[in-house]
Amino acid sequence: MLINAELLLQYQKCKRRPFLNVRGDKTQQDAPNDLLLKLYQDKYVHKKKILEKLDYQRPEVSQGRIPSWGSGNFRIDAAGS
Repeated sequence: MLINAELLLQYQKCKRRPFLNVRGDKTQQDAPNDLLLKLYQDKYVHKKKILEKLDYQRPEVSQGRIPSWGSGNFRIDAAGS
C-alpha cells in the first residue's frame, strides 16, 4: 500500500481508517455525501492542473525488460535543467 498525505491524515485521526478505506469491503461503507464528492472532484481537477504544468519524461524501457537503475543506463535530470 502506497502512503500519501491523505492516508497519513486519516491515520492521525483513526489508526484503522486508512486500512479500511484501502482494503475494506466497499459494500459496507456509507455512500459519500454530496460535499465529499464535490471535494474529491475539486481535488482531482486541482491535481490535474498542477501536473499539466510540470515537465516530465517517461523512461524508455523495452517490453518485458526490467530497468537496472543502478547500472548507469538511465540519466535522471532535475526539472528545468
